[in-house]
Amino acid sequence: MLVYFVGGSLGTAFGAAAVAWFGWPATAMIAALSIGVAAILVATTPGDSAPAEHSRRHE
Repeated sequence: MLVYFVGGSLGTAFGAAAVAWFGWPATAMIAALSIGVAAILVATTPGDSAPAEHSRRHE
């Protein structure tokens, strides 16, 4: 299921090729690191991406 994290059919195709190229341990590590990076980006990105001036102008 981790290959679907990359993006559906493309992720499945790449996942099968990655296993053939790198083997299961390396492919699993790459997938886990990718998910970890995504989690860090989500956790550190502010919830409201609108500039402060824009938000106040519409009040």
